Amino acid sequence: MRGKKIYIIVAAAFIVFLGYKYLDSRNYAEFVRSPQGMVYAPGWNRILAENVNGGRIILNVDGNEADVKGGDMFMDTDMNMMIDVEKLTPLLSCAVNRYEEDSAVIEKGSSKVCVSAGSRNVTCNGEDYELDASPELIDGRLYVPVSLIGSCLPYDYSWNPRMYTASLTNRKPDEKIYPYMYSYREDGRISTVKNQGDLGTCWAFASLTALESALLPENEYDFSEDHMTFHNGYNLSQSEGGEYNMSMAYLAAWKGPVLEEDDPYGDGYSPDGLSPVLHVQEMQIIESKNFDGIKKAVFLYGGVQSSLYMSINDAWGNSSGVYNADNYSYCYIGTQKANHDVVIIGWDDSYPASSFATPPEGDGAFICINSWGDNFGDDGYFYVSYYDSNIGVHNLVYTGIENTDNYDNIYQSDLCGWVGQMGYGREYALFANVYEARSNEMLKAVGFYATGPDTEYEVYFVDNFEGVESFEKKVPVASGLVSNAGYYTVDIDGERFLMEGRKYAVAVKITTPNSVHPIAIEYRADRSTSTVDVTDGEGYISLGGRSWEHVEETQKCNVCLKAYTDNIEKNQ
Repeated sequence: MRGKKIYIIVAAAFIVFLGYKYLDSRNYAEFVRSPQGMVYAPGWNRILAENVNGGRIILNVDGNEADVKGGDMFMDTDMNMMIDVEKLTPLLSCAVNRYEEDSAVIEKGSSKVCVSAGSRNVTCNGEDYELDASPELIDGRLYVPVSLIGSCLPYDYSWNPRMYTASLTNRKPDEKIYPYMYSYREDGRISTVKNQGDLGTCWAFASLTALESALLPENEYDFSEDHMTFHNGYNLSQSEGGEYNMSMAYLAAWKGPVLEEDDPYGDGYSPDGLSPVLHVQEMQIIESKNFDGIKKAVFLYGGVQSSLYMSINDAWGNSSGVYNADNYSYCYIGTQKANHDVVIIGWDDSYPASSFATPPEGDGAFICINSWGDNFGDDGYFYVSYYDSNIGVHNLVYTGIENTDNYDNIYQSDLCGWVGQMGYGREYALFANVYEARSNEMLKAVGFYATGPDTEYEVYFVDNFEGVESFEKKVPVASGLVSNAGYYTVDIDGERFLMEGRKYAVAVKITTPNSVHPIAIEYRADRSTSTVDVTDGEGYISLGGRSWEHVEETQKCNVCLKAYTDNIEKNQ
């Protein structure tokens, strides 16, 4: 009996061995190697794709692991890695413009690719090319095969099936991401040329034109300048002018944008109670005269709001020394400060200096859209020399625009936004705001200003805030670095529940190189900010986090720090 048991065990083991050998031989018989890795026979494709998609897909770009989340990439049933085309902008610095929902143009440097969902045929640098797989449109997201990047853009692509890792290596790392000449007019991203009339509202027109351009060509909006100028929270009339910090405050506070059809321009009236049609969550300020940064922003995101010194006589006069009406070219060189806002929508590095009324010392010009109607310039557009004294000094671009269902609630006390700055004479400081939950909610993100480039931040959460001693139990929930000054929304890690009626605090440690006052604050600086209310907040600042100062009491200001939450029901 014992010998029979041994025979059965040995026989079973032999059968299992044969089975493994058979499966193993099938594996080796049914795949071939390609430049992209292993390509399996159809019988295995679905199983292997499900296995890859069920794991963690990794994307390496130039040797560094990229930030990709669930839904950004997947493997289709033909073993092709697919990536959301919108991710190519933050990951590879590609310009991506959606034309209709199912097609896109992808550009980087001298490369340009036109793709459409459901078609393997693409136009790659002016020539027809057939992809390994068709782009797919899934729930409004357009996915393209990663192999496209290796075929039509300056990257080498490889796939490691054992490590679930796709790798992209730039073959031209020293090539600029943008061409020497670029224009939204040639790219189908022009918004309607508007006319501010005789009011001092150029700042609002420039802000909203830049915002509209960031949404084109896929989404065409006409936003209300009347609403921005009447509801920005500043004590200024439409004839008194304004600055882009007012636009930032208005948009960051979710006061707008609203549609032009709901609040038409020029009638002297702006209704209350209008809701924004979009939420602006990120706005970047490009450093003064950083032409490379301006071009990158235009190429990747949208028009850049900038400023000029503009004399009406100079801008319209045919014999002006700064404006050439025949060539639609403008160049002011002098000490006058900027007094007019325009939007940069392109450039031409080779635009000749001889085309200006008074030739500057070199070639090159930005292409700008004005707000004086289409009778000015070339149907409202004109060239501004790189050597103009003011162009490119003050620059704002809208880089984070989301639908209004992104968060359920916003907590804030800085409705006039970044009015001034505060600190302790150091590059770093901490600041915090305390809020009382209006319902049972979950903290999702915080919003704050970086007051200078290369700002590092650490975000903290304080549960059940009962006084400054509660800051001792703050827990880190996010950290990072931003390259440009501006307004940023930062997602927090983990689940942070807020109970109705209980106080909570969000805090940020900020480090801004070469700054002595790194914290953005709201306060009554002059007549334009006389409406600032410092009784609506509970803000604190600290140098090292040991002792905290209640700034509404001691400094008569609010710190600029917002919290975004979702109702608990939304997450269930």
